[in-house]
Amino acid sequence: MNDLIKYGEVRRGTLGYIEVAQMSERLAEQLAAPVNKGVLVSRMSRSSSAYDAGIRPGDVIVSLNQKPIEDSGQLLRLLADSPIGSTVTIGAYRDGRKMEFRRRWW
Repeated sequence: MNDLIKYGEVRRGTLGYIEVAQMSERLAEQLAAPVNKGVLVSRMSRSSSAYDAGIRPGDVIVSLNQKPIEDSGQLLRLLADSPIGSTVTIGAYRDGRKMEFRRRWW
C-alpha cells in the first residue's frame, strides 16, 4: 500500500532475465551438487541483476536472505517481497562450493 501511495505502483525486486530449473536428486547427481534442493540457473542475460551480482549458469540457488529456496516460485516471491533499496543475499553452490552473492535492489 505504501508503494502505491508514494510511487503510484508496487515496486518489486527482480533478478532480470534468468531461467531456472527445479533441482532433483538426478540433476544433483549429474552436476555433482551437494544438495538436491533449490533451483538450477540454466540460462540468463548478461545484462541481468543476477549476472551483475556474480551468479552464473550452472549455479544452484538454495537460499535468499537465509530462507531456503524449494522452487522457482518461492525464489520469485521472496525476491519480489524484498524492499527496493535493500541488499539481498543469495546462497548458492557452484562446482560443489558454497557461495554467497549480495546485491542491492533498486
